[in-house]
Order: sequence, then C-alpha cells, then structure tokens
Amino acid sequence: MRRHRNLIIMLVMAALVAAAVYYIVPPSEKTHLGLDLQGGLEVVYTARTADGKVPSAAQLDQTIGILDRRVNGLGVTESQIQKQGADQISVALPGVRDAEQALRVIGKTAQLEFFKDDPVSRPVGPVESKQAALRELRRLGASKAEVRQLAAEGTTEHYSLVVRPADETAGLPEQWFVYRRPPAMTGAAIKTARAGFNSRTGKPDVLIDFTPEGSKTFQRITRELYRTGLLKNEPQTFAIVLDNEMASDPYIDYTDPTLRDGISGGAEITGGNMTVQESKDLAFVLNTGALPVKLEPAYQQQVSATLGKDSLRKGLYAGLAGLVLVLAYMLAFYRFLGLVADLALVVYGVLLWGLFNAVPVTLTLPGVAGMILTIGMAADANVVIFERIKEEVRRGRTVRSAVSSGYARGFRAILDANALTILTALVLFFFATAQPKGFALTLILGTLVSMLTAVLFTRALLGVLASFAFFDRPALMGVPAAEIQPEEPAAARRPGLRPQPQPQAAAPAADEPAAAPELRRTPRRTPTGGQKKRRKRR
Repeated sequence: MRRHRNLIIMLVMAALVAAAVYYIVPPSEKTHLGLDLQGGLEVVYTARTADGKVPSAAQLDQTIGILDRRVNGLGVTESQIQKQGADQISVALPGVRDAEQALRVIGKTAQLEFFKDDPVSRPVGPVESKQAALRELRRLGASKAEVRQLAAEGTTEHYSLVVRPADETAGLPEQWFVYRRPPAMTGAAIKTARAGFNSRTGKPDVLIDFTPEGSKTFQRITRELYRTGLLKNEPQTFAIVLDNEMASDPYIDYTDPTLRDGISGGAEITGGNMTVQESKDLAFVLNTGALPVKLEPAYQQQVSATLGKDSLRKGLYAGLAGLVLVLAYMLAFYRFLGLVADLALVVYGVLLWGLFNAVPVTLTLPGVAGMILTIGMAADANVVIFERIKEEVRRGRTVRSAVSSGYARGFRAILDANALTILTALVLFFFATAQPKGFALTLILGTLVSMLTAVLFTRALLGVLASFAFFDRPALMGVPAAEIQPEEPAAARRPGLRPQPQPQAAAPAADEPAAAPELRRTPRRTPTGGQKKRRKRR
C-alpha cells in the first residue's frame, strides 16, 4: 500500500515537472524580467479634474492606487508608478509587448454614468455633429464660457457632452447629445463587471452587477421609466455613458407587466462595434474602479535596462555556481542520500522556474538573489532529515527503518524553520515597496517549493528505492561500519523498563584456596508420642 502511494506521488511530481517545462520553454519568451534587466515603456500622464483644474494630492494618490491595480491586471508586475510634480504621474512598465493596448487600458478614466433620456435630463440631441450640439446648448441659454469649456473638456459642472459612435452594422450615423448633470447613477453603484455576449445579437458586451444600494437605485429609475412609458404610450430609454461616449441606450418596454416594479440586479453594456478584447478591457477597468481624474499622455518613451544583460548574466552565473557547489557537497558528504538530494534540487529548480513563469513573477536583480537564497534553504531541509537518518543508522537500525524515523523526527524542525521564513517574507512583502517586494515574493515561493521537494518528493523516492536489496547498506548513507552500534534489546528501548541483573555467585578470593566439597549427614528426628499414636492408627 505504501509503495503504491509513493509511486503515485512520483507520477504527480513528474506531471508537475512536465507542466513546469511547458511554462519555461522557450525561456527567452516566457521568462519575465524587470525594468532593471530588460527595460520597458515609460509614460508620463498629466492629470486634470473634471472641471480642468489641478487635482489634489489625495486624488493623485487614489489615481496611483487604481493604476497599480490595472497594471497588475495586465500581467505586468515590478512596475514603477510615481508622482512627478503637482499634476503628473509617471508609469514605467517592464517588457510590454502591446504598448497601445496597455496605454488604452491604463489611461482609461472609466467614468460610468447613467442618464435618463427625458427632455429635462437631455436638453440637446440627437444632432449630427459636436458643433451643432454646442450651438443648440448656447441657444438654450448656456453661457459662452461654459460652452467653450464643454467643447474642450467634454464635461462641466452642469453638462456632459456625449457622442454615440456610428454603427455601420445597424446603419446608424454618429450622433451627439448634451445631458444635464448630475447623472441618475454613477459607476460607484457597480459591484462587479464581466465580459459576455448579447443573448439576441451574439455580439460581445459587458454584464454589470450592482451593489445592494445601487440595485435599489436602478430599480427605482427603471420603475419611473416604466410608468412614464405607460403615460406617454411609448418606450422610455436611458443612456449608459462611459467617458462621454454612449455605450448603450436600452429601453424599458412598458407593455411588459413584469417590469412594473422596475429592474433589479444588473444591467448590460452593448457597444455596436465592441470586440471581445474591448469587452474584456472594459469589464477590467470597471472592476478596478474609475479614475477620479482624467489622464492625458504628456509623452512616452522606451527606457533601457538600468543594469543590463551583464548584471543578469553575472547573477545567473552566481546562482549556477552556488547550485553546483551545493550538489557536489551533498554528493560527497551524504553519498547515495546526497544523490537523491541532488535530484530533488534539480526538480526544485525546474518547478520554481516554471512557477515563476506561470504566476507570472517579474524577475529583478533582488528577485534573482531571493531565488538563489532558496537553493540553500532547499538543501538545508535535506540536511536536517539526512542527519536524522544517519543518527538512526549509527544506533543500529536498518536503513529502511532509519529513513522512516528520520523523516518523522526531522519534519517538525523543517516546518518551524520554513514557517518563520515565510512569516518574515510576508511582512517584507506587505510593508515594502518595489524591488524588496519582489525579493520577498521569490523567497516565499521558493520556500514553499522547497518544502514540496524536500519532504514529499525525496521521501517518496526513498520509499520506492527501499524495495531494492542494495538500499539496506549503511555505507551508501555515508555511515562507516565502525560507527554503527549494536541495536539495543526491545526492552531497553522502551522508556521506564530496565533489564533486571542476573544473580551471580560470589567468586573466591585469589589468595584463598578453594574449599573441598563437604558431605554432611542430616540428623534423624525422633518422633514424638503423638506422632507414634497416629502411626499405630494407620
């Protein structure tokens, strides 16, 4: 039964190694390097509020936090996002392949708003051009300054200029609208957003789930639109606007009695020409939150590696040299056990590299240092267990029983040491920034993988080898025959029991002659009167 379990573990480890190799090959394409090792893209944004003013420090800090979540969602880590001056934010992205897509997602404001389509909420539209919408608003009494600001920025304190792009599939031209602010709802009411497909047209769209409070507000709005449709005998619509662009314009069917109490739960954003990637990007930016400011790219440039390939090459050479020295030491000191440990270290290296690429982890020079450090930790776990095994062999146990006892006694020490290492790395990960955080991440992952290989893989491998006759030779474990003590009796190994000393006759003194054997006659006992009477009766 135990042999079958060990074989299953070996097969699982082989499958993990195969999966790791899949994520590694080719390494030049699947290994992610940081800015210090390969360079990347740097973009500087100028931030402005909705009314065109310089944002506050709190708004910039909030924007940096949202940008950081968006960058991580793109699969880019070890990025550098920082303030420059009072109104600029610098974003440096290592190894970005699609710069246009990254800029489109990162810089998208993602201000989602819901407007009613009644004459009060929409004073202008639809009209055929932007200038026509602005002229109509000016005719309705808006000031020249506000119209000029609306033309430049798209949003003022009182109005929003909205465009609905042309839909060639449906044959609809571009149309412009002016909506009165504030909107009926904002993106703050969104709980989650996910990409999907429209049930009627089959085109990509985005499905929105509201928060409990947002669901109540949306239900109230749709209930009002349903009642208005009953009074006017025509369907009522509302506009879903994303960054001053109409993403959807659904209507409420007043002839459907199930909509009498409104719609609760969620909504759907359908763009006429939305692609699958665009629906995913839109759902992503809605989930990460809307930016409190508008970002306009000031400039962008490709940045070179701050350390370069030479530093990477030296770091990898150092790691390779350390690995070779550890392998040689384990083989020389632990003999056959060292060979098993070397194989476990090779498996450890493959699994760790594959895990880094699968997460993915962006390797910087501190991250490479953390990876090299975990090589020694993986070997240290084997050292603790192997020393326990050698101690048991020296006490006279067989190699098979020594392996089982050594793992049982050494596991607790390994677990305690690695748990403390992980806790320390977690503190560093949560409280550090930039490159020290990368060092902590590689240290955590390396420690977890070393536990897997040192405890699970090596034990299963030794369990499989234990069935062979050559395995039960202490010399293969690095224990000379002179160091092996005879195994104690079972009673002596049980706590609280001691073998009783056997009684021995006292030996005669050396100068005293041995006494000759003496024959003595036992005196005859004279029977008493009572005894004589009993004999006569018999």
